Amino acid sequence: MHPSGWLSGVVYLKVPKFDEKDEGAIKFGIHGYDYPIVENPTAEVIHQPKRGDIALFPSSLFHQTVSLYNNGLR
Repeated sequence: MHPSGWLSGVVYLKVPKFDEKDEGAIKFGIHGYDYPIVENPTAEVIHQPKRGDIALFPSSLFHQTVSLYNNGLR
């Protein structure tokens, strides 16, 4: 989350070969930091990028990358 911005994004110029499910993906959700979870877990969307993908999203949307387990460049 980037509170001082209004638009965030990523361009995937090169994508390594992934060994594990969701490795190297970008994860979006509405839960983060110390926000309370009310009853049900919040929904998450995981995008597994391909070379040439562009993802633009509101800066207020919580996002993170899923770790790479191999030595490929992200």
